[in-house]
This record gives sequence, structure tokens and C-alpha cells, in this order.
Amino acid sequence: MPRGRGVEAGVAALGPGHSLVRPGLETYCQSRGLAVPAEIPWFVVEHMDREMSTVTRIRADLLGGHVIDCFLKTFRPVERVAMSRRVRERIERAPWLFEAAAASPRFAGFGVPEVLSWDADLLSLMTLALPGRPLGKAWTHVLRPSRARRLFGAVGGAMSALEGLSAGTTGPDEYLRDESIRKAIDALVLHLPRERAAGARAAFESVHRSFQADPGPSYYCHGDVNHSNVLVDGNVVNLIDFDLSPRPVGFDVAMFLMRLELERPTVPAWTRVVSNHVLAGYGNPDVIRSPAYQLIRLVKLSGSLTRHVDRGNTKRAAKFLAGIESTLSTI
Repeated sequence: MPRGRGVEAGVAALGPGHSLVRPGLETYCQSRGLAVPAEIPWFVVEHMDREMSTVTRIRADLLGGHVIDCFLKTFRPVERVAMSRRVRERIERAPWLFEAAAASPRFAGFGVPEVLSWDADLLSLMTLALPGRPLGKAWTHVLRPSRARRLFGAVGGAMSALEGLSAGTTGPDEYLRDESIRKAIDALVLHLPRERAAGARAAFESVHRSFQADPGPSYYCHGDVNHSNVLVDGNVVNLIDFDLSPRPVGFDVAMFLMRLELERPTVPAWTRVVSNHVLAGYGNPDVIRSPAYQLIRLVKLSGSLTRHVDRGNTKRAAKFLAGIESTLSTI
């Protein structure tokens, strides 16, 4: 969508969600001791239509040449009516978690979106845009050792800090359900040669039993920590685009390391170095030996294996199968 100049164009683009803009900008001014102008010029920089919601980037011109960017996310009326209670609860967690993070000493050096305004009826949330550049090249290029250690250690620390906000206080985990695990086991066995299938099933079922005996706590996860959802601003790591579903402790770090491993297989030495930095920053390198961590990997890899087999992408399927067998070999 082209830029909408002025408040009138912004109101037309945002629909009912525009009612959050003025209160949100007032909150920003008041929290920083700035005078609140009688009129605050603002306009739409970018408007994005997503499957269930719209996300709009807004720019406001405050007094004294002070310019800020904000994001306004609003769920469409039809989606608000149709969504399940569980999905609605997940969305409603965001303001609480972002405000808890801002007040937590655990998040010194890390950042999450700052809540400016929130409407529970509209399911509309306005947040301040975070500074920084996406992890980007650090994901695809080998960095100087000191830089890699600081950057990826900070990513691990941010994931640990997020766990600390809600671990043990969430509802039941929605990822490692018995049904999902049985489906993953069946998918794996289907794609393995017969001589390896029985051993793989036994190992998979063994780690499942260990998890059932001691599932450990869950927390409200980020859900998609990747090179585009991590913004680097000097020595500060900012996380954006949260999911906030209940997941077992270790979920985000498992997904991040798995993505790194599968997207950078041509430089295994670099992948190992980065993984060690992430785990050191996370503060619990032994998490990779926990039943929850191993099951997260196995369920995710089995689902990806099935998807690529169905698409006829044998090269990608072989990569996921190798990842599964590598994980099973450590059990």
C-alpha cells in the first residue's frame, strides 16, 4: 500500500484500530516527560495484510522534531468472532508479557516491543518500533570470533530471559502432545529402511517415556526466533513478532539451533561454534540432553520430513532424515 499522508488517510487505512493511535502517542509522551501536543501529525508508512490480521507501521511527528515509528496490529472482525478461546488468550498475553519484560532485571541488554495502547475488544495492540538491524548477515556469514560470541551469546540470553518470565505459570504445553508424538514416530518409521525402523521407533518411544515421567515446566515462548525476528542495536538484542504459545522450556533454543544447523550445513564448524555461543548465553548447555529438547527436535524434524517427501523434494527430505537419526543417536 502506498504511504498515506496525514491523519485522515491513516484513519481510513486503520479502520476501528485508529482509535488506539492518539492514546498510544500520548502514553509515549507522558512516559518520557514530553509535552503532549494538541494535535499530533501522523501517517501510515506501510500497511500489511496478513492471514488473520493487519499490521500497520505508523510515523508520528511530535514536538521539537521528535519522530517515532510504531506498529499497530489488529485482528479482523471475522477472525475475532471465529477464533478459539485458546487463540484469543494467546493474543491477550502479549501486553502482559511485554510489560513484564520491561520491568524485569532479566531483560537488561535485551528488548521486546513497548506497549503504547491495547484494546481487548478489538484485539488491537500498538507498540513502539524497536531499533536495530535484523540478524541477517550474521546468520549467513562467518563473523569475527569476539563478535560472534557477543552476538549469539546475547541471543541465547534473550531466550533464557523470556523463559524466566513465565516458566511454570502457563497452561498445558500444546506442542508435545501424545498424539503429535505418535504421529511423528509413525512418519519417521514410514520413511526409514526396515532394518533401521525398529531401532528408531524404540529410541523415539524411550525419550517419549522419559518426557512423560518428567515433562518439566512450560513457558510462553517466542515461537519463531530467527534471523529476521532478532534485531541487533549495538550491544542490545531486540526480539519481535512473538507467538506466545505454551511450550516446554528449551523450545526456542531448540528451534533456533535446529534452523541454524539445517540452513548452514555447508559450514559445520561455524555452526558448532555459534551453537556453543548460544548455549553459553542461554546458561544451560545441558538442555540439549533433556527429553523435552530431544522431543521438540524429533517432532519438528519428522513433520518437515513428511512435508518434503510429499512435495517430492528428496534432497531436503534427506537432510531432515539425517537430523532425526543424529538426534536419535544421542539418546
